[in-house]
Amino acid sequence: MIFREVGRFLRSSPLLSLSAVVVLAVGLGASAFALALLMALSSSTYPGMRGKSYATIAEETEGGGSVPITWQRFVELRESSRRDEYFAAYSRPIAATMNVHGDKKPLNVAATSAGFFSTFTSNLVAGRDFSPSEEGQAGKHVIILSDSLATVLFQSPHSALEQIVIIDDLPYEIVGVAPRHFAGIFGDAYDGWVPANCVIPLILKLPSQAPADSDIWQNSSAFFALAASDGLSSEKLTLELSSGTALQVGSEAALHASSGLTNDPLRDARLRKELRFGLLLAVIFTIVSSLNYCLLLLARTPRFIEEVRLKKALGAGRGRLTAELMAGPSAMVAAGLAGACVFCAISGVLLYRASAFQEQLARGSWHWAYLALAVQIPVACCLTLMIALVPALRFLRDDGAPGLGYASTPVRRTGFHLQVLVTLQIGFCMGTCILAGMIFSAVLFLQRQALGFDPSHLTVVGLRPATGTVSFVMDARKESGQSYPSASATRSLLAEINAVPGVRSSSLASTGPLGKQMDTVSIQAADNESTVRRTVYEIAVTPDYFRTIGTRLLRGRDFSPQARFGDAHEVVVNQILAKELWGDGNAVNRSIKLTSPGRGGGPTVIWLATVIGVVEDMQLSGLTASPEPTIFQNFMDVGGFEVTPDVVVNGTESMGSLQEVIKTQVASQMSQLAPLEVYGVGERLRGSLRLEEERAYFALAAALVMAVVACIGLYGALAYYVGTRRREIAVRICLGASPWAIRKLVMARAMWCAGAATIFSMALWPGFARLASSDYLGRVAWSTGRAVAISLACVLVAVLVSLRPARSAGCVSPSEMLKDQ
Repeated sequence: MIFREVGRFLRSSPLLSLSAVVVLAVGLGASAFALALLMALSSSTYPGMRGKSYATIAEETEGGGSVPITWQRFVELRESSRRDEYFAAYSRPIAATMNVHGDKKPLNVAATSAGFFSTFTSNLVAGRDFSPSEEGQAGKHVIILSDSLATVLFQSPHSALEQIVIIDDLPYEIVGVAPRHFAGIFGDAYDGWVPANCVIPLILKLPSQAPADSDIWQNSSAFFALAASDGLSSEKLTLELSSGTALQVGSEAALHASSGLTNDPLRDARLRKELRFGLLLAVIFTIVSSLNYCLLLLARTPRFIEEVRLKKALGAGRGRLTAELMAGPSAMVAAGLAGACVFCAISGVLLYRASAFQEQLARGSWHWAYLALAVQIPVACCLTLMIALVPALRFLRDDGAPGLGYASTPVRRTGFHLQVLVTLQIGFCMGTCILAGMIFSAVLFLQRQALGFDPSHLTVVGLRPATGTVSFVMDARKESGQSYPSASATRSLLAEINAVPGVRSSSLASTGPLGKQMDTVSIQAADNESTVRRTVYEIAVTPDYFRTIGTRLLRGRDFSPQARFGDAHEVVVNQILAKELWGDGNAVNRSIKLTSPGRGGGPTVIWLATVIGVVEDMQLSGLTASPEPTIFQNFMDVGGFEVTPDVVVNGTESMGSLQEVIKTQVASQMSQLAPLEVYGVGERLRGSLRLEEERAYFALAAALVMAVVACIGLYGALAYYVGTRRREIAVRICLGASPWAIRKLVMARAMWCAGAATIFSMALWPGFARLASSDYLGRVAWSTGRAVAISLACVLVAVLVSLRPARSAGCVSPSEMLKDQ
């Protein structure tokens, strides 16, 4: 009986029923998938880690980002920990190369402290964790490989133990194999983990004969401190760490604790905002599609009511009638829920294969998706009751006598219910359109925002070691060896590049615009001892760098190309750093004290530098990033040592041609380096904006879909109104009503729905304004004028939709409708 009723329900309107299933599947599936991602991203653990509460400690920048801390500060944190707190150090990904059968293969490694695998992850597949002596003994090269890499290289994890692998031309002994499901944290997949003391050899690519001074890596800002607790939640742990005194150490800048495991809280916050926005749109789409399905069921009321009356007269029970009436709608909702499961599965597979942040988004834990679907099941059940049981009860309460045949009987209450549902649809549509307009205007503002430099015609060619390591000489008595690359080689290279037709200017920098992560250095105002020592970003540049990238020098002067060993150190600071150190005063000729780990195997360096200029703030990491406090040092100064410099070229020459020219010149001037990376700054900038643009287009597409669904619902309700009022319209025409007066009845009904929807949407405006101020959904911009304009546009569209039903009402023939009366 149930299957027969389902088949009859489907055959009565197959196209409408199938489209309703598709719409419900997309709405439920999208909301479940967005909820699954949001729950996964809010998780504080990664696959293979123990079930603890976690927090990440780093130095917070002015823009809200994170800067790694030194090993010494981590040790102070670890020594001040309580019994129920555990600490570990973890570095950013370090790109290295491994010799495999004579070929160099890229390797992604991280430096960690002893006890990380013993405390934070599940048991190692084979071997042991790092010992404290290996952690603190510089020059001790051991490694823990990932399970997948150990299996590929040695057929089994246990066979890998005590084997030697060559990484950046240095031998590393394998002492352990990581847990099978552990691939790393911070959303990056790693091939191996090394003790903390291996940071300097891996980052600076030092040869094996380089001196191993433990003071170098202990003062290198390369680590994020991880905190864990068994008894506190992640939020409470973060609050405990933030309210304590352990994060404020002496005269250095205070540290910042972020909930969970993250080296980029801004990125994670942005992802959560985008997922919240996607979830909000998916929920609205589910509501609108459900309302549309209710319209479909209510429109069928006249068709079924006479049938129900007849069955009741023939003795059919209420239970049987209820089951028959709910069978079709319930089957459609069940099919929609099954389609939602398929939608989630396909979306998850596509995301896992295509996303660069697959582990960051999904965390490899599919149980979140199952949980999100489980949340959707009661929603679907409530939806079933609403759209199936309510019309069924409406039929069962009807006590009218059965008519002759199955004539359609107009029910005024049904028309009112249709009008209410259409009003709600239009109201949600208006809210979605206003929200899409807020996001689109915010993205347009972001595109018009000044970068602080001109990205057009900028090309960056990255120079990397041709081999795993670089040999260099630091000798104050030899001018040619006073820096690496040497000053003479640098000048010669830039002169040859500037001679290329189409090149306006060129410069060398430790980090090009939108390039790799910038280095850090600790600074303090020398003339103001009360200021704390803090970490800022550092870029070494050659003279004419600012002219090359097209940024303005606000005060002071540029670097002199005649810098020599023994001269006073000169730096240029950006505007935000100048204001932070000296307020609105002039920063030129002020002194700052800098602390940095020694370059090239030297000891920790503390020196004074004079500010010779102030440049405007530059968003060197893209428009979506905030300008951070940055100092610029002369690339050719005595401290200049950069094994991975970038050549920044301003010109119209193609990237391929520039790479070939630079390759030829580098081979003759800097034989240990090779141009291995090239990119256009403008193209990379557009790529960094693509996510924001996709968010705006997604919002507009969602608003368009909502508008189409609302228009279909409005058109159906108006067509139903005209179809069930034809005799009434015929009587009005016979009494002298003009065609325009008849059309106005239909148009007024549409305007009533649109006006009521506008009032309903206005109740959402304060919430939208709070969203814009709270940054809950990311960058959005509230404007009351824009909201009014969008609402008026929706009212106009509603009037336009009503023109065809109104025209049909005006063409009713009284003679045809009243000939049987």
